[in-house]
Amino acid sequence: IPAETIGDIRFLRSSQSLNRPSDLSKEWQLELKKFQNIIFGSSWDIEEQAAFEYLKNSSNNNFKVVLVPHDVSKNNINRLINQFKQFGIVLYSNGTPNKLNSNRVLLIDTIGLLQSVYRVGSFAVVGGGFKNALHNIIEPLSCSLPVICGDETEKFPEAKFALNNKALIQCTTPIDIANTIVQLVDCPELLVEHREYAFHFFNENLPDLDNAFNYCRSLMTN
Repeated sequence: IPAETIGDIRFLRSSQSLNRPSDLSKEWQLELKKFQNIIFGSSWDIEEQAAFEYLKNSSNNNFKVVLVPHDVSKNNINRLINQFKQFGIVLYSNGTPNKLNSNRVLLIDTIGLLQSVYRVGSFAVVGGGFKNALHNIIEPLSCSLPVICGDETEKFPEAKFALNNKALIQCTTPIDIANTIVQLVDCPELLVEHREYAFHFFNENLPDLDNAFNYCRSLMTN
């Protein structure tokens, strides 16, 4: 049977979702756009430890850490508050945007906002890569955010392709992630370079539906 592969439809869904209004309030959007934001998307304790190590060893207040944990249970939110309180932490649910200037961490303590948060990010640390349970890397890539994650991603071919195209950086430990973050924060040219890699990788992998439909029409016509 004649067949043609048009690509991963998840890329198309992520691209289309960017056309929907952001779920963040306009006030939060304006506040976050004042800074460079490191988005920890669907983070687990290992990625959160990397965020802690980065903050402990960096004083750059222009870069904010935005934690979007996989687990938003009350116990886990309280754990994160205690873990990061020394750096100044604001909860999305009860914080106000003008408090972010004097704090280094924004904790998203509700679900459904991650895709909107990626839109105001500079790069992303995506959770699950240390457990071979990698969360969605296509969403941050759709926003031209290079992705940092763990190196146990054998079950996720998109991670291999992104790595080969320099849109993804794999790390072996939380300290390794923290050091990689420092490199991107301290070298704007390097960050711009990796954002370009992410942009080109995502757009080169967008399925061409027009071409696919024309192909189907040609089969039916013939």
